[in-house]
Amino acid sequence: MVKGIVTGLDSLTAASSPTFSLLHLYPGRLLLLHLDLYRLETTEELDELGWEEYLGRSEYQGQPTASIIEWPERMAGLLPSDRLEIFIEQPEPGVDIRIFRFLATGPQSRRLLESIPLRLCTET
Repeated sequence: MVKGIVTGLDSLTAASSPTFSLLHLYPGRLLLLHLDLYRLETTEELDELGWEEYLGRSEYQGQPTASIIEWPERMAGLLPSDRLEIFIEQPEPGVDIRIFRFLATGPQSRRLLESIPLRLCTET
């Protein structure tokens, strides 16, 4: 999903899995902050990333921003109150189908959610 968003934002940097780095920045039409907190063990590690410099801002150095956070429960209490949460389900193991569920938690995220088509489907 992150690779598709990075491509859609016309980033010149290809998305990669943040295996060794918990934080990636992708400049494009928006500056995309990608946090993958799977390996995060303490909130002190999170503080070392400098994430608060980007997260929750609508702009960074004059450029509009967006953030994607994988494993957000590891940031308990630190997430912006207005956010769009995306839940991805695989209904059947081994079947290449995903169901995306969206939850808007505030006015800005509701506007964003209303701009997303209700049903997106691609065939491979």
